[in-house]
Amino acid sequence: MTREPLTPGTDAVIIAPDALQVTQAVRITPRGRRYLFCTISRPLIQRHRGDPGQLPSVQTHPMKEEAIHVLHLLRPSAGGMRTHVRTLLEHHDLSRLRVTLAAPAAMRDALYGGLEDRAGFRGLEMTDPAVPFGLIYSGILLSALIRKEKFHIIHAHGVRATLAAALAGGGARARLATLHRPLPRPVNPAARSMLTLALRAMDHVVAPSERIRQDLLKAGLDRSQVSLIPEGVDAARVSEADKLRALRSAGLDPARPVVLFPARLCPGSQFRPVTRAAAEILRLAPEAQLVVAGEAPPDASTRRLQCTLTQMGATCTGAVEDLCALLGAASVIVAPAPCPDLSRTLLEAMALGVSPVCVDSGDARWPVHDGVTGRIVPAGNPAALAEAAVSLLRHPEEAERLGNAARERVRTEHSGQQMARRLEILYETLLSRAEGGGACAARF
Repeated sequence: MTREPLTPGTDAVIIAPDALQVTQAVRITPRGRRYLFCTISRPLIQRHRGDPGQLPSVQTHPMKEEAIHVLHLLRPSAGGMRTHVRTLLEHHDLSRLRVTLAAPAAMRDALYGGLEDRAGFRGLEMTDPAVPFGLIYSGILLSALIRKEKFHIIHAHGVRATLAAALAGGGARARLATLHRPLPRPVNPAARSMLTLALRAMDHVVAPSERIRQDLLKAGLDRSQVSLIPEGVDAARVSEADKLRALRSAGLDPARPVVLFPARLCPGSQFRPVTRAAAEILRLAPEAQLVVAGEAPPDASTRRLQCTLTQMGATCTGAVEDLCALLGAASVIVAPAPCPDLSRTLLEAMALGVSPVCVDSGDARWPVHDGVTGRIVPAGNPAALAEAAVSLLRHPEEAERLGNAARERVRTEHSGQQMARRLEILYETLLSRAEGGGACAARF
């Protein structure tokens, strides 16, 4: 560690240690050499924000000129997790990173198609944890790949990939995991304990929502080991012809309004509030078409819920080829139960200008603000949820106002590019800490 004056130049990240938060990125060149980060207090940054060259001497840490070699590790997946990884690959800064994707070979086309010029691909089977010795075998394969290609960062996505990364041991300079859903609560407590131990073995864990972050802290992870990096999406380009095609493909009448429930936000565990909200919407607005869109959790209770909704007159589409077009064709999108995580489906609908109606999640960082970017109703009140949804159907100008504000909120705070940049700052911070730098940021 050395002390150098800051002058304009190459990348550096300023970290405020009092808040454990990445506060500002600047560009510096101390005596012509590249440095990864410097550490100063937040008040100092605020006073000198306009001119980094006027900052006084601070501690800096050198960074090698080589690009950061990142391995994204993904289990067999469809839907949100796969889209999340594709969004990262599309927005990673390839002047700073060299990216490789490791996933089962059967996923290559769906996950990697069209991104061949942005990342490498390595086929890696990810066995189900229930298979005896399956995860150990996956860990051995991953360990061999790490030793061969000398990755700097291993980034595991989801529970199965995290377990494999923990079993693979060292070899990379830093290992981190993104937990896309709250920690599972299985009947067998040993399974939860095994996952908790795997997460503690990571150098860092990323939570896309405050709910997941709190879950990780309750599991015993240190605050400095957990970063809150919100989910990011890109607004799809959906034409009126695409919307019409999606409605007809789902067997819906384009002349009637559509109230859409994302299937992932309708778990079987929430049978009573979901069915009550659906029944009340259909009673108040019999002209509306209630659609449960997307792939639902594959459990018996969810199948029972969808069967009941179908009997009530709702349409359950299952996996949809062009979900974005169907989202764009909806009049209102409704989250009828408390959301445990920040749903990509909800964000994608907001990015398309569809007004959302949600049950209060208790998350202050939730993108839906009542009366500003959508409607929020208290949990446990399906009648209020239905009234809010039907009110937007009855007042399309209000729905349009909220939808436009929701689109702007996603564009400014939840874009795919912002998610990728926040993650790249974390990569650099982790590498710096591994090489003797300072503390890692806890949230962004």
